Amino acid sequence: MYRICIAALMTVMICGPGCEPSAQERFEATEKLLSAWDKNIKGSMADYIRVLIGEGADVNARNRDGGTPLMAAARHSTIPEIVTLLIEKGADVNAKDKQDSTPLMYAARYSSTPEIVTLLVEKGAEVNPRNIAGSTPLMFAALKTPEIVTLLIEAGADVNARTLTGWTPLMYASSPEVVTLLIEAGADVNAKNDGGITPPGWAKNPEIIKLLKAAGAKE
Repeated sequence: MYRICIAALMTVMICGPGCEPSAQERFEATEKLLSAWDKNIKGSMADYIRVLIGEGADVNARNRDGGTPLMAAARHSTIPEIVTLLIEKGADVNAKDKQDSTPLMYAARYSSTPEIVTLLVEKGAEVNPRNIAGSTPLMFAALKTPEIVTLLIEAGADVNARTLTGWTPLMYASSPEVVTLLIEAGADVNAKNDGGITPPGWAKNPEIIKLLKAAGAKE
């Protein structure tokens, strides 16, 4: 892990009026941007990102897995300002990595900051993209927080979307709160995946099973 002092970096990177970063400086800034969340940043991460962009970092650069800085921010950051900064500088909100995952998928799967999901949606992120397994942001969110599930449903997420093997968001639901939200939004409580498994057949939580049966689910 690298430790970087923001104040020192800004001092080194000060450039006079009309000064344009060289190709080497742009390359180095881009490499630092792609690995920003692998470093121990001393100071504001937002300021660090801002400095790198000022040095010509490419906000749509890709790492070896096809990931972009916005995907990293959606996954690791709890600071909406960073997501806003990247988008304002031209970051593609619908970019896909080698697994066809988008920034919104990363936010839905890993983030506990609903504001980041809201930002991505407001800036044009597709709500129902699919990765190579056919999974959607709502499926990932169903594993975690009701707040993000609510945001995605309100934005038009398909509550009956299916993966390539027939799994639906309701089958992913990890809490009674999420199950209730999905049912109220019209999720099919009797959907079957390719193996014939239904939501109540997969559920382990007695309260979830009770909710599903109350909504008309069959064994």
